Amino acid sequence: MNPAHNPLGKNPFRNALGVKIATAVFVCAVLVYAGIVAVDVNWFRDNLLAQLKSASEFSAELLQRAVEEPMRKGDDAATRQQFEELAPYGSISLFMTDPKGDITYSTRPDVLRRPLAEVIPEKSFADMLARSLKTPTSHSDLLHIDVAPYFAEIKTFANGPSCH
Repeated sequence: MNPAHNPLGKNPFRNALGVKIATAVFVCAVLVYAGIVAVDVNWFRDNLLAQLKSASEFSAELLQRAVEEPMRKGDDAATRQQFEELAPYGSISLFMTDPKGDITYSTRPDVLRRPLAEVIPEKSFADMLARSLKTPTSHSDLLHIDVAPYFAEIKTFANGPSCH
């Protein structure tokens, strides 16, 4: 049997202009769709991180206000009590450190007096912490610790006169 007369033996890209055009249109459509999906996923991620940052800053402000009053008065026992009252909310871990980075107050009593960089050894967190101990800052980031995503907020504020 002659391959020229056999429709299964022909290369459709060599002789059929319609197949070439359809293939080019299909490839372009797939590339455009992939580009749209990639841009949409990136915009969604950026928007999600912006909303998380805003909510995190608000939560950090509320938590600071919750412990601020007894700290301003220099009442160590009342400050510890405030942290104990916040502890049942397990989705949030709250740490307050001294200027060296050692934990002085926490919602996790098992980590008191330990360096925060030791408690959360993730390098990106340790870098954020080191920067905040050198210069007053408010910084947040999405960190991957033990393969799980965590949103961390670090806020620096100076000790009041009663703390010295």
